[in-house]
Amino acid sequence: LIREFAEELSCAITIAGPWQTLESLYEHEGAIGHEYVFAASIVLADASLYDRETVAFAESDSSPCRAGWFDPNALPAGLELYPSGLARLIAASAFKPL
Repeated sequence: LIREFAEELSCAITIAGPWQTLESLYEHEGAIGHEYVFAASIVLADASLYDRETVAFAESDSSPCRAGWFDPNALPAGLELYPSGLARLIAASAFKPL
């Protein structure tokens, strides 16, 4: 997680809570997929990122991308938070700092 933030956003982080594991079963373009997602609460070293509506970054193949901040309880109709169970963990304060 530390490496991903450094590579994608050029930002250091501190892991501020316990790791959570979520199992994700999904269908994409007609194929069934399965993955485990490991997540943890973090604190961004560059606090200015919290004030931005979106953050531009590039994938490893140089494809441009944008990340944004969203309240999981206020997503537009029809938009779901994945993996399943992540919203429940956030609501249960599983991602609050220790």
